[in-house]
Amino acid sequence: MRLLTGLCALVLANALALSSPLPGLARGYTTDDLLQTEALGRAQIDPSGRWAVVERQRPWREISDYSYGGLTPTMLSELWVADLKGRGPLERLLPSAPDTGYLAGPMSPDGSQLLVYRLRGDRLSAGLANLGDHQIVWTDESPQLPVFGRVAQWTRRGEVLMLTTGEGRLPYHLASRRTVQDRLPGLWRQAAAGRSSTRSAVGSGRFLPIRPRTAPGALVAVDARSGGARTLASGEFIDLEISPSGGWAALIERAGDIQPSAEEAARIASPTRVLRLVLIDLTSGRLSRPDLPTPLAPGLLSWSKDERLLVALAPNPAARQLAVAHARTGRVELLAPAPLALTRNLEGSVYPRAEWRGDRPFAEMTGADGALWRDAAHPDALPALNDAGGWTSAIPPEPGTRLTKNPPMRPKVLRQAGEVKSIAANGQILARWTLPPGAEVLAAGGDQLLARTTDAHGVTRLLRLGPDSPSQLAALNDHLAQVEPARIAPVRHAGPDGDPLTSWLYLPASGAPRGLVVIPYRGAVYPAPPALYAPGAVNTYRNAQILVGAGYAVLAPSLPYDAARTGPAQGIAADILSAVDAATEQAGLQHLPIALYGHSFGALGAVAAASQSDRFASVVAAAGVQDEVASWGEFMLHNWVAPEDGLSSPFSAGKVETGQAGLEVPPWAAPERYRAASNIYAADQITAPVLLIHGDLDEIRATQSQALFTALYRQRKDAMLITYWGEGHTFASAANITDLYASIVDWLDLTLAPPSPSAAPTPPP
Repeated sequence: MRLLTGLCALVLANALALSSPLPGLARGYTTDDLLQTEALGRAQIDPSGRWAVVERQRPWREISDYSYGGLTPTMLSELWVADLKGRGPLERLLPSAPDTGYLAGPMSPDGSQLLVYRLRGDRLSAGLANLGDHQIVWTDESPQLPVFGRVAQWTRRGEVLMLTTGEGRLPYHLASRRTVQDRLPGLWRQAAAGRSSTRSAVGSGRFLPIRPRTAPGALVAVDARSGGARTLASGEFIDLEISPSGGWAALIERAGDIQPSAEEAARIASPTRVLRLVLIDLTSGRLSRPDLPTPLAPGLLSWSKDERLLVALAPNPAARQLAVAHARTGRVELLAPAPLALTRNLEGSVYPRAEWRGDRPFAEMTGADGALWRDAAHPDALPALNDAGGWTSAIPPEPGTRLTKNPPMRPKVLRQAGEVKSIAANGQILARWTLPPGAEVLAAGGDQLLARTTDAHGVTRLLRLGPDSPSQLAALNDHLAQVEPARIAPVRHAGPDGDPLTSWLYLPASGAPRGLVVIPYRGAVYPAPPALYAPGAVNTYRNAQILVGAGYAVLAPSLPYDAARTGPAQGIAADILSAVDAATEQAGLQHLPIALYGHSFGALGAVAAASQSDRFASVVAAAGVQDEVASWGEFMLHNWVAPEDGLSSPFSAGKVETGQAGLEVPPWAAPERYRAASNIYAADQITAPVLLIHGDLDEIRATQSQALFTALYRQRKDAMLITYWGEGHTFASAANITDLYASIVDWLDLTLAPPSPSAAPTPPP
């Protein structure tokens, strides 16, 4: 059923009449265009420059299994191969199947083979593909995914060292999208039968050991010819690095449970497990666990040529210190504390950047001259090195957090404006390329380079650049050539502190817009038009092009965010209206009614803004937190159903205390701060109609939207709550995505008409 069957039939008919193209003319962007859009994923070229491997994602509607939610692109992914030296075409490595996705692992050092991941149903498998004849040998192993670092690496002997899960389980980040759907019906049937208990328990304090456990995974060596595997070590490993000589492997292992301290603000990335360093002599098989003076931190495994390993330690959650582990003796050398330049993100993860340069450990450090690379053992010694010089790494990092922050080798493919060069370790330039305007580098190897261009309509080209003239390997999304994309205009305005900001206004290509839809997301500042809102982006959850195609103007406001000063809600209406006033003045749109459309953290901001100003005529809030107290204590659904994967309490507390909400302390320490950040307590001030949207499998629980709906319902205010069953934080089902945008457009059509507010603000009881 659609949102307002019957009531909106006439409005919808009028909207379709307005948006339907005339024969031979360009048309507006629709949900069908979104679901038909392809995308390019990761690309690789072997060191000789012969073989190119490209992940190519099929259109969203072309699969039969949407149970992986936000990871649906994994099911859409196919592997394509081209012989660049032979000028061959881009061809599928494996046949396409609607229930199967393929991802690329690392290539062999000689470029002849590729580790392949296959996702089908509830099983992730690994295989070894010959790039010449496309033959694949599948193993019996269930690999880990590269989330916290490297999970597979080729050895000099032609084997692949690979981290695996125990008992063939899905890796956590895939399982967390499926486990609830797979397990809950069985538990309900088991309880209904009444013959066995469905009890699960988790503990705290002296009861901390009480929770289910799973069989550990392993480090295995896979023979590239037979696919047979031998186990080198058992454990719950999350990161792997082989030494340059091939004699040693370093691993990071998750061990016993720990509880974050109540004296420190919770972080999403607060450790819940002890991390141990494991060293394996690959010749003898001997395994050791060096004794570290402080807890091991993830994010750094870097070998020197003489078998020394550079790692990061965590003397406290906010700091990092470097240490060197000597593989042969097990001795650990703690480097002197230094002002490391740390990367911190909203999840609370902390990473230094460090690596070996020759026989010396170097790290990026802060100082009066900014961030410079210095000798980590002698940070005061000169010279300090600045890697910038206008050149930056041209190719995307490998998957995995560690490899994003700490690649095991310094980048050898650098870019400056439209020029790209490949350099040897001695500084010799091996190859140069000149990029077409607007091109993005995907991969490079030998004298070959892959680049992607996307035009204003969203049509994407995959280009090969070599010593001869460039050639096109693939064209994606030709259907978008017939779509008239939104006209984009910069909107200049002042921020809350008077600083200059640029927001972006999206306008229908022709005709006057029927209303202005603002998509707020506090903390997002856009120096350029957001890539998320480009017509070629596969954006299923807040798609500006669909709204413009339906006849609305859309504003993406830049909204700087100082959580310590304002919290997530205070003053947000004024910040949004500063951009709105500038946009309406500069584009002559003063007469248009204004709607807010927020998703996730943006939904909290949209509802908060509607409680602070009556200038907004309508609100759409999807997948948002509306009560920070309730959100603070919730379990993630997966970890509730599958406690063997550990507790998720640090995640829920961390996203409120040090994540986007930034409330810094637990609720009992500052209840008024939580009240000011929660829209439930301002529901009496909302006059605009509110459409609330939530998926029942969302890790931001649907009770958040239910609570706000109840608050509006009790006041007889105009509101509607739509639940999409089987959906998570972003929607996966093609049918639900279609219905989602149809419902949003219907809501805007109905509520941006002139009727009066549903109820006046009333004082709290």
